[in-house]
Amino acid sequence: MNKAGSTVPAKFRVADANCNSIGTPGVVKSFFLIAQTADPNVTVNEVVDSTTPDTAFRWDPTAQQWIFNISTKGMKAGQKYMYRITLNDNSTIDFSFALK
Repeated sequence: MNKAGSTVPAKFRVADANCNSIGTPGVVKSFFLIAQTADPNVTVNEVVDSTTPDTAFRWDPTAQQWIFNISTKGMKAGQKYMYRITLNDNSTIDFSFALK
């Protein structure tokens, strides 16, 4: 659980067939909030707010991973937020977290 108003870093790696991390621009196709528990009226596919000037995932060459700092400002404590990252091959990565 994360504290409401904090920053939640979303990090992941994409690898080729030889297990080499891929940092090529365009790997991340989209990133959206897809659901929120305890609120049946949530809007699906909301844009995700960042705590940094970045408005998309950025490549971290040192850690060899993609990262996006999710802003939880305005999110409700006691809620679970579910996200979907879509890659350029249309595969998806789903994840969620709750706020306390």
